[in-house]
Amino acid sequence: MVIFYPVYHCELNFIEYFWGRAKVYTRAHCEYSFPTLVRIVPIALAQISDVLIWKYYQHTLRMMDAYRNNIVYGSEDFKKYVFTRYSSHRRISE
Repeated sequence: MVIFYPVYHCELNFIEYFWGRAKVYTRAHCEYSFPTLVRIVPIALAQISDVLIWKYYQHTLRMMDAYRNNIVYGSEDFKKYVFTRYSSHRRISE
């Protein structure tokens, strides 16, 4: 199955968050030589947990849902909709 994402909307593709996290790890642990880079990249990709990938996926789904509800990107409503974290599983916070 092929999933097509809108052009120029990398925030809707969860794999972009995965690549970004791998690049941060690579920059922090690389000595900027090609042999080191070849050794570090597989480690960088492997250190990203399945749980974190799932969180990236859920985050992009919330963003897509916000767009479907015509909430403008960057607005306060958008930030509240996408970035709200719940501290209790028994009740919804205000």
